[in-house]
Amino acid sequence: MAQIERLWGGVMKVFEINWFTGHMALNVDVFFPASVNKAKKVFKLMRQYCSSEQIESLDEYLHQAKVKTLEDGKNYASEYRKYHQKAVDIQEIVDSGKLPIGLRVSEWELKEYKKDLKEVKKSERSYLSEAKAQERKFKSLERNIELLHTHTHTHTDKRLSLIHI
Repeated sequence: MAQIERLWGGVMKVFEINWFTGHMALNVDVFFPASVNKAKKVFKLMRQYCSSEQIESLDEYLHQAKVKTLEDGKNYASEYRKYHQKAVDIQEIVDSGKLPIGLRVSEWELKEYKKDLKEVKKSERSYLSEAKAQERKFKSLERNIELLHTHTHTHTDKRLSLIHI
């Protein structure tokens, strides 16, 4: 897999498929996870025109992407749990008009807690959304790896599961 430096910084990972009358260059960071139909088409081309080393490098890339996606998903889920608990705590203050130690809050403080609650709930929803997006991406990457093995007739046992980590 080739790495091409971008003018504005960063590196683009490119997977090239060459055949007699043309070629295809995939920016793997953008292309994957791919839909089932797109993945099948590309993997069939790979089976015909790529070496086993090229296929293995893509397999390794997909496994690394899956690990990173899992880590990112765990981080987002952790942040979601923090904000959820914070929202529950603030909601209790707003509902009761009292701090956890029993002191009453003033009208001004209550308005501030309500404003804080809005912001915390917004962050909570955002982190939950990102955690779910990472879960979908993880599942798509798993499916891409299965399709890669099926359509290129390769198999490596680098299974990674949410349960094992």
